Amino acid sequence: LSTSNKTAPTAVEHFPSFSDIELCAHWTICPRTSLNRRRSGKMPPHFLKGKQVRYLVSDIEEFERQSAIKAQA
Repeated sequence: LSTSNKTAPTAVEHFPSFSDIELCAHWTICPRTSLNRRRSGKMPPHFLKGKQVRYLVSDIEEFERQSAIKAQA
């Protein structure tokens, strides 16, 4: 993972975001799958809020849109 995915400016915390658990529930995947995909770069960009992994809603929406485009091709 790149350093930019691990840390984020404080301003990012003011935007709507999902925790890893919330995203797993949304996608119906287990947290271990999320961890493995995150490590292999197959998840949306994330940041840490304390020790908690967070994903911006806008990044999740873009990731889902791009995934849908790839699936149709």
